[in-house]
Amino acid sequence: MSYGIRANGLAFSSLMLSSLTLLLVFIMPIALQNIGWKMYIINGSWDIIILLIVKEKTGSAVMAKDQLDSDNCVTAAG
Repeated sequence: MSYGIRANGLAFSSLMLSSLTLLLVFIMPIALQNIGWKMYIINGSWDIIILLIVKEKTGSAVMAKDQLDSDNCVTAAG
């Protein structure tokens, strides 16, 4: 992957993360005031959904292919 594409991807990712953080900073106090403790249940439910959707990538085929495509490929024993 070229450095230009990687830089654009990282910049976009940082922009989205900062935008979401700014949005949540303003929304959370209003939500806590309006629905109170139920906001904590919403946040906890979101964490569980993310945990179920995003799986650990260690040892996956994607990492194996990335290692094969790298310039200085070193194979591990085992």
